[in-house]
Amino acid sequence: MLTGELKGNVLEVKMEGRIDSSNAAEISGEFDEIGKAYPHERLVLNAEKLEYISSAGLRLIMRVQKDEKEKISIINPSTEVFEIFKMTGFSSIVDVPTV
Repeated sequence: MLTGELKGNVLEVKMEGRIDSSNAAEISGEFDEIGKAYPHERLVLNAEKLEYISSAGLRLIMRVQKDEKEKISIINPSTEVFEIFKMTGFSSIVDVPTV
């Protein structure tokens, strides 16, 4: 579901598939493992292959944001995923560029 790649001091985490209540706990563990494996100053979530995110997934990203020093950026969201961030007001919590 998640893969991490360190680019300088920026950790890019690629999200794939769906994040919902059925897998949010597992993905939370993956975030923790990747964060420990790749010490970083800034976190970028690449949503290019993210098909769907539920409220459980949004809560997960909120938790991850609280652990970060800088505001998280979410890049390459599909129109559908972007609309979820926009409708929930999440685009004010993390940096989500307009699609």
